Amino acid sequence: MTDDIRGIFERAGCEGALCVLPLDDDGEFGFGGSGSDGSGFRESGFRADEPSVPASVVKVQVALEVETWFAEGRLDPGERVTLSAADRTFGPTGTSLFEDDAVLSWRDMVVLMLTISDNHTTNVLLRRIGVDAVNATAERLGLTGTVLESDLRTMLDSIGRDLGRTGWADAVAWGERASAAESARVEELLPTARALDPSRGTRTTPRDMAELLRLIWTDRAGPAAACARVRTLMGRQLTRHRIASGFRPPVRVAAKSGGLLGVVRNEVGVISHPDGRRYAAAIFTRSRPGSDETAINAAIGAATALGADPAVAHDNVAAVTGHVDAVHDNAARAREAERSVRFNPLHHRHRDSAGRTARAVTAVDRLAPHLETLAGEVAAFTARDDLAPVVTDARPHLRALTAATGRAITGLLDTGGPGPALATVRDGLAAYARADSRPAAVALRRPFQQILQLLDGLGRVPQEQEQEQGQEQEQEQGQGQEGA
Repeated sequence: MTDDIRGIFERAGCEGALCVLPLDDDGEFGFGGSGSDGSGFRESGFRADEPSVPASVVKVQVALEVETWFAEGRLDPGERVTLSAADRTFGPTGTSLFEDDAVLSWRDMVVLMLTISDNHTTNVLLRRIGVDAVNATAERLGLTGTVLESDLRTMLDSIGRDLGRTGWADAVAWGERASAAESARVEELLPTARALDPSRGTRTTPRDMAELLRLIWTDRAGPAAACARVRTLMGRQLTRHRIASGFRPPVRVAAKSGGLLGVVRNEVGVISHPDGRRYAAAIFTRSRPGSDETAINAAIGAATALGADPAVAHDNVAAVTGHVDAVHDNAARAREAERSVRFNPLHHRHRDSAGRTARAVTAVDRLAPHLETLAGEVAAFTARDDLAPVVTDARPHLRALTAATGRAITGLLDTGGPGPALATVRDGLAAYARADSRPAAVALRRPFQQILQLLDGLGRVPQEQEQEQGQEQEQEQGQGQEGA
């Protein structure tokens, strides 16, 4: 099963590490190690002890510490604090974007930190409780591979300095006026920054984070009220396209995502099944050059689903994801071809056709995450006795739809359009819908419905572009004849 998980990460264009632990000691599953009583395996792991850059996943630790202070009376949760816009910490959401000062309670800052990953409130909270307090709790809980080196603002400023600027604000200002060549050089340097190196910056491991969640969910990480509050807020996180993408209702996912400058994409969370099974999962990824964010997000969900249900046979995944490798390889080659033509004036007359081809192939690359999602669903459903019959009945339909999708992808790569295979996918979906209306079957059809929408749009765009270019050429020819 480790090969399946490794393959998911490789197809998505990233390196990955994963650990899945049962929340209850009486559960038996997994392939990573044996239980203390020798009765069976109790965890799933892939590079589970490898040091990783946690990014915003550390906000779970910060929240636990702050909520512990609330519960123990060391900090008034309702105390109002003024957040200065002039001193705000950089971030893509929440108060990091505010242009005016804001007044919030400590308690509401925790809400913003865990639900929308607000960087500014995180930094204000960290400065109040101190980095040392967070590290002391990690040590008390036995998280030996987890160390917070600084607050967020200090970390971002260190990245700016590693890129040759005076700090993060200076790096952002410089980036707005940098040339393409200068920006490309920065992209090469970025992965070498100290903050993106777990041997020099803030670090953790998948096993440590999965264990932290297990302790929080069983009220052993701190006061019960503190643990309950962290659980509630993680269940309200806005991001739902990573771990949650590998599961379908009524399975519930409470999570905290983390990302750093397009290099690191992570998520930790707890998966709760209706039958009472609960798993703590931690997944950390590091992107390779040219990788696609959507594919990595889907890979996090698919890898988690396999980690939580490792009894699934290898061919259940391979049968559905067989086209993904070719899709990503062709997309990468096309993007490189477009770049070489774009910057070579000798190839000017071929520029438009190369650009069209690269755009079409890049769009095809967007189909891969939907296949990954389907793979995760097939894996999860097959491992459940109540849903395995649905997968058995679905196999003929899934094979036909996968084959038709493959032909459509070939058409897009060869001619820029999906061709008659588009109608085959549409007809196959309709036949499957008539044959099986069970909720699990509806879930299995959903990725192909999304694929159909993409194919339908891709089929129209090249035709419209060709018509527009044909009209432009006729106008140019007409103008030339008038001039003559």
